[in-house]
Amino acid sequence: MTIDKKEYQVISSYKFILCILVVFLHNKTLDYFQLTGNQTKIYNFFVYYIPQLAVPSFMLLSGFLMFHGYDSKTVKGKIKRRMSKLIPAYLFWNVIAIPYTVVVIGYNRSFSSVQDILGGYDILTYKFNFPLWYIFDLIIFIALSSALYVILRDRRLGLIAILIIYILYSVGVGLPDIMYRDDTHLYYLLGAYAGLHCQVEQIKKLNSRKMFVIGVLGLLLSMICWDFGIKVVALSIYAVGMTVGYCNLVQKTPFSHETSEIFAANTFVYYSHFFFIGGIKKLIGIVFGKLSLDGILWCSIAFCLSTLACIIVILYLRKVLHAIINKVGNDRL
Repeated sequence: MTIDKKEYQVISSYKFILCILVVFLHNKTLDYFQLTGNQTKIYNFFVYYIPQLAVPSFMLLSGFLMFHGYDSKTVKGKIKRRMSKLIPAYLFWNVIAIPYTVVVIGYNRSFSSVQDILGGYDILTYKFNFPLWYIFDLIIFIALSSALYVILRDRRLGLIAILIIYILYSVGVGLPDIMYRDDTHLYYLLGAYAGLHCQVEQIKKLNSRKMFVIGVLGLLLSMICWDFGIKVVALSIYAVGMTVGYCNLVQKTPFSHETSEIFAANTFVYYSHFFFIGGIKKLIGIVFGKLSLDGILWCSIAFCLSTLACIIVILYLRKVLHAIINKVGNDRL
């Protein structure tokens, strides 16, 4: 059964929330404030640890959407559609990040050759726009999807393969050092397995409250699991519980055209926040410093203001770009 328009709206709304968590993660407002040791721990828990939970949910959703309805007949079309969207956007946002990374952030490399000036292989990875490591990993997964399908389409073989990969990962035998995070493949494979063997109607029948409880238990378990191998399982439980719980809970929520447009901006927020959050949090941090506003309360307020300002700027920019594109299109017609 295919995913309908309403279900895609629900998923887009969830992705928008996850993108906000990503902005949280890169909003290092703490650099401009002086906090005590305990205050720093509390602050980091909410603005660093919690936002990292976006990655398992993102990968789970990506694997599910890629492999839902996936078979030998649709494989080429799905890979082509995904790659035609991801690769141009990935390269574009990397290329336009070069002057920003070199001039604003500072980039530690020599520019003694044409290859250095052009960025060399760094353009093909995520050296200039670090948050794009997720897209880089995702492109690799999609490129391997045909091989993954052969393994995951069999229920038992798929589970055995996921279990073997987890065991190898837990004992320190990781995959080749290509991807940024070694644990992302486990979340992606779980989502892919669910996409192949779980129907949307079956997932929608799961109780939202119970799934939220499962998600919270996974979150709590991940906080007490110091061993990262076990933590991956806990974060997988969290991602499944929270994702299914949220999507089922808001399934019957009516979305207006305006809210749908905002939620649809999730990918634009992800790609572009890198260019805005640094300058905005620095500006707000300097203003608060001039006013001698310090401590965890003012640090938290500055964090919220800079995050909100970043999201508003990005949404406004997207609206302006859409208006320009539509105007150019109408003029040509």
